[in-house]
Parts: sequence; structure tokens; C-alpha cells
Amino acid sequence: MPRKEPESNVNPEQQRLRDYVTGQQEQLRFDRQKAMADKGMKDFYKFEEGTTDFILEPTIPRERDGNFGKQSIFRIKVAGTEYDWSVNHKSPVYRQIIGDGVKDKGFLLAAPVKAQLVKVGEGQKTRMTLKRV
Repeated sequence: MPRKEPESNVNPEQQRLRDYVTGQQEQLRFDRQKAMADKGMKDFYKFEEGTTDFILEPTIPRERDGNFGKQSIFRIKVAGTEYDWSVNHKSPVYRQIIGDGVKDKGFLLAAPVKAQLVKVGEGQKTRMTLKRV
């Protein structure tokens, strides 16, 4: 990332402080990206409210214990970029992805599959639904 030219109305001490903070922020971003790449992880995708088209990739999800219980981390593509997507096992969306094994085989067995996620609300009032495209 190119360094910005010092602002003329900022004193030299303030400019050194800004340069230091910018350098530390760049180092933190680099370290985070490297640690995630070393684990085979991508940036996590946060779905915005509304409808988002994506592709569910045919990979076995990684498991983790999240703040609200067990989660699976699925690999998705949004607008051509790969991301990880964490889904709680208690979520109806998780059941849509995995399927019930009887009538519904789920999205994952059909992967790669084009899908849409419809998200309404925020926080604890969030509701999501998956649709095949």
C-alpha cells in the first residue's frame, strides 16, 4: 500500500504517530491473512440484508465451536470470490444445506450449486432462507 504524503497542517510528531499506526494496521492485516491461508481458510462472508446470489462449493465443511454452539464452515463463491461461511447447526439454513436424508438431499450433495440467500432483519431477529437458482 503506498504511503500517503504528510499533511502540511499536521505537526511532525502527529505525522510519525499516524505513520506508526498505519504500519501496525498493515502488519495486522498481513498477519491475519497469512494465518488464515496457513489453515486453508478464506475471509468470512457476512450476508447483508436482502437477496445474495452465491455458489455453494463441493467441499467438506470444517467444524468449530462458536459462541452459540457448533458451527460448520462452508466454502462459497460470491461474485467470483471465494469466502468461508459459518452456519450454526441449530439454524434452519444448516438443515437446508445438509438435507434431511429422506426426501430432501440438501444443497451440499448437489454442489457446486447456484443458490440465493434471502436475509431479513438483524441480530437475534435475523431470518434466512436458501433458494436454488
